[in-house]
Amino acid sequence: MNWIELHTDTYCSDTLSFLTPEQVVSLAANSGCKAVAITDRNSVRAYWAAEREAARKNIALIYGLTIDCVDEEDRYSVTALAKTEQGRRNLFTLIRLLDQNDFPFGRCVTRKQLDAHREGLLLGASAAGGQLIRAIQLRRGERRLKQLAKSYDYIEFPLLPYDATVQLIPISKSCKIPLCAVQSATVIPNCSAEESHAFRAVNLSYGSDDFPQPYISPAEFQEQIRALYSLPAEKNVVEEALALGPKQILNQIEPLPPLHKLLSENTGKFESFQQERLRTEAEDALVRKYGMAPSSGIRERFNWELDRVESLHMASQILFMGDIAQIIRNAGSSMTIGGIWNSSFLLYLLDVTEINPLSKDLDAKGFDLCPASLFSTGKPLLSADIRMSPDLIPILEKTVTQHHRGKLLELKPMSRMSNSEEHTTAVIRGYFEELGQKDDIEFLKENGLFYHTVSRYSSRILQSPSLHWIYLLPEETDFSLLPVTSDPNLITQLETSSSLRFDHIPCALLIGSFSNSVLDICAQSTGIPYQEIPLDDKAVFSALRESYRTENTETPIAAACTLVGSGICTFNAELFHAIDVQDLRSLSRFMSLSHSSGAWQDNQQILLQNGTLTPDMLITCREDVYRYMMEHGAAAGEASALMDSVQMGIPSRFGYSDSDNLIFSRCSVEPWFTQVCQKIDYLFPEAHSIPFAIQLIQLVWYVIHRPEVCHLLTKKYDFHSLDTPT
Repeated sequence: MNWIELHTDTYCSDTLSFLTPEQVVSLAANSGCKAVAITDRNSVRAYWAAEREAARKNIALIYGLTIDCVDEEDRYSVTALAKTEQGRRNLFTLIRLLDQNDFPFGRCVTRKQLDAHREGLLLGASAAGGQLIRAIQLRRGERRLKQLAKSYDYIEFPLLPYDATVQLIPISKSCKIPLCAVQSATVIPNCSAEESHAFRAVNLSYGSDDFPQPYISPAEFQEQIRALYSLPAEKNVVEEALALGPKQILNQIEPLPPLHKLLSENTGKFESFQQERLRTEAEDALVRKYGMAPSSGIRERFNWELDRVESLHMASQILFMGDIAQIIRNAGSSMTIGGIWNSSFLLYLLDVTEINPLSKDLDAKGFDLCPASLFSTGKPLLSADIRMSPDLIPILEKTVTQHHRGKLLELKPMSRMSNSEEHTTAVIRGYFEELGQKDDIEFLKENGLFYHTVSRYSSRILQSPSLHWIYLLPEETDFSLLPVTSDPNLITQLETSSSLRFDHIPCALLIGSFSNSVLDICAQSTGIPYQEIPLDDKAVFSALRESYRTENTETPIAAACTLVGSGICTFNAELFHAIDVQDLRSLSRFMSLSHSSGAWQDNQQILLQNGTLTPDMLITCREDVYRYMMEHGAAAGEASALMDSVQMGIPSRFGYSDSDNLIFSRCSVEPWFTQVCQKIDYLFPEAHSIPFAIQLIQLVWYVIHRPEVCHLLTKKYDFHSLDTPT
């Protein structure tokens, strides 16, 4: 089908919509559309997610915007589509003007500003609140209507309202301006009753009584248009609005490179430079820590990691993390790196992490962390979750921005989630008062989906949660090509509908962590650095065993467990004792297993109880899969592939592949192992658990040996304010 969706609204739009950018693109693609335009009102935040989905669905994406405009006579909406790269730049300029202008009646641009940035744009007379529709409703004369129409490249033709829309037909015909049929969907097809009521409730709080408009297929939409506009004078023009008009518009639009590709330009040159820098700095660090002649095993591990980093283009990411770590150290604070980064020997050498991942036979101080998840799957890791005291984040951002001289970009994923339970309740109460239908009210009062949907969309202003994604861009990045806000004294910001990953661009997610904050304060108040605390103190493990045995959640030790994400509860208590936690390694294994999914209940729990498994045999983390396969004779690539597959739950959903079964047979894999792995939905990495296990030991040590700090742990912390992912 050659249908083109020329007007859409996502939840990023100032017009209320429950559709995500991905849903808008997917619905159009699944309906056989040739192209889809993103035309959110006063927003371009949906572009990034829409680009990703358009590439996945193989559908052309048109960059558009519906913008509020004001002139001497009226205030109205104008739809603008970018037909060239300059046009897309002008869309971003208009968004910046929208934010800079200060009008008492809300955000808008002047018509003069719009006309001054018209190059590369196709302007459409909007169907909803557009200048032509408003002029018709205000009963302007025919001459004035034609005068207004001639300032547009096309006219949007909606299904309703009939009385106003039908008058667009002679105007289009007389002025020879393409008429383009558009629908204005705001919810998915077959929207549930709860979601429909939620839409009306939120819209009512916005001051509108509009009902939700489900997306309908192009075939059904065309059928409805033809049925409504069936008079002889209407038929031919309507057929043109359904096919010819949109085709004429699409033919004028050049294919534009996706924004994420523009960001990724020149990264190869930057990465090559960073690889040389990393090799030099790493060699110097190796000499500082292990002397001029490190053991052959250490040298072999060092060379292997450097080779993997270069082939995976990860040097820029590692050095970026090093810059952040240096700033945090200079501030006298602690940091924790999440994910699989702590298995890197290079990060330890460069003092990015204090965790030595080497095996005991290479270094007695090593924690024996398997680097396969990081370096052996063939997938480059170009992001890092870095946790620190919440108070440190703004200081860090400012310092990193100054250090990198304008090359830093902060991503702000925006949300319409209500910021308080009171606000959500007020929206619902107002709707119930307006609704007045007792049966519907009783149905909705205890309905979780209704409440959740209202809460999710009821904030009129898009807000950014307290997550801080920062990216290091190449020197040559042209910010005028991007929808960013920039200030010489501030970090450049990009607002989107979701978090993003860009090819070959280093990224750090800065997360406020109360456990890091408490550790910093404990060290300062006691004069005992947390780094000097022994990790094998028997009193610490005895206290932890007692806490999980009694399941008492009102103690400082229980508070410490909660701070590091392993709160005391029946599930965790069972796991803690099943693994028989006695030291750092078993504590880390407990944390990994407790954060995995499908690995314990109705799986290894049964095998441990019936004696098939011992605690040491349990698959607690993804690296256990790798180790088991290597011990049974699998090649490193085979072990890595299976580890990667199991940690994502692929065998659980699709079963094992023929090649998997051949490897199992060749390696004489035990039946319990394949049975366990096939039930796993997600496996945690051990390198993520180890720093939190260390933090827990340190916090409990302070509680036992310096009880004056107990009040710091029992203080009530607002974890939701941090939006901290586990």
